[in-house]
Amino acid sequence: IRSVTRDGSPQLLLRNGVVETLRSVADHTPGKVTVESIQFGRYAPRIERGIYYCCLEALQNAVKHAGPSASVRIRLVGETNRVSFSVDDSGVGFDPARVQSGAGFVNLADRVDVMGGHLVIDSLPGMGTRIHGEIPVDPSTVH
Repeated sequence: IRSVTRDGSPQLLLRNGVVETLRSVADHTPGKVTVESIQFGRYAPRIERGIYYCCLEALQNAVKHAGPSASVRIRLVGETNRVSFSVDDSGVGFDPARVQSGAGFVNLADRVDVMGGHLVIDSLPGMGTRIHGEIPVDPSTVH
């Protein structure tokens, strides 16, 4: 994941958008990673960058913590006034009440907050983890 990011993903992001850039990352990530898109178009560069880096952070967390047999699904959805992303893994999960938020979760929450959005992290031991964010968008800026 780091090599894809280091090798110009922001440029690829500007050129191809969030969906195709995340598919490129998924192609170079160990394990099974799928990227789904439902009416997810092009958005303002700050929104695309924010969503891309949120998904990347969540994917890195899944690769690091979910376990070697876990699969990951990234889902991007575009609606009239908002966009949402979710990163779900089938890994080991955790009890949020017993785990202290690390830098990764803080970074995710900060990124979503800066875009005026809302983030939910849902996990249970043995049931995997789901990170879901919703960000408002101005319909006049959708490409």
